[in-house]
Amino acid sequence: HHLSFYVKPGNNTLIMGPSGCGRSSILRLIGEYLPLHEGGISKPTNSTALLYISNNTFVPRWTLKMHLTHPQVHGTPSTVGENDLLGLLEQVGLGDIFCLLYTSPSPRDS
Repeated sequence: HHLSFYVKPGNNTLIMGPSGCGRSSILRLIGEYLPLHEGGISKPTNSTALLYISNNTFVPRWTLKMHLTHPQVHGTPSTVGENDLLGLLEQVGLGDIFCLLYTSPSPRDS
């Protein structure tokens, strides 16, 4: 199947369809929560305004660092240093969880 669409900057888009048609999968691919096996996705490199609200909780079993640096391609050297991450966590009152930077949730935590 082929899918192509364009969203003008500043516009909101609603994707509707019956259960199982792939709405959530499309958004997970755009947000880089799922790997793309073929084809391509183009989006502005400076885009920070992608918002995906799901009616189901979807949290990949990543480390805290992976969540904080998403959508960086994981497995490539990070351009964000630990001091930067600590500073950001402290800014939002979460400096005490910095020690969890390299831990992933266990299956029972999700």
